[in-house]
Amino acid sequence: MFSSFITRFGATLPNFLMTIRQIRRLIPFWQEVLNLREWKITIRFGTDEEMVDSLGLNYYSVEELQSTILIARGEGEETVVHELLHLVLDGHKTYDGMYDPMHERSINRLAAALVKLKSIANA
Repeated sequence: MFSSFITRFGATLPNFLMTIRQIRRLIPFWQEVLNLREWKITIRFGTDEEMVDSLGLNYYSVEELQSTILIARGEGEETVVHELLHLVLDGHKTYDGMYDPMHERSINRLAAALVKLKSIANA
């Protein structure tokens, strides 16, 4: 299954080469892989003001199954996967509104591993 999606959606491009259109094309693949098919996900580049100290942001509602992802220019697939993993892992930690570096580090590792796996399978 994974390799058929990779063939359909293509290999990972270097981040600095990706347009927002190419980034949007990644969403259906990762929705399928991460079992997020029922989510309505929109994505766009964030402005410099929105992206202060952030590579990606995800504003979402678990009740409505809607997500708006903002990513910084120059970011790409790994950041998209990172933000989607927040949807998968919501509710798996205590959330008090504070930034949790250990949770973020774990999501970074998972996102990197998944993108690397896609790249290896597509080689």
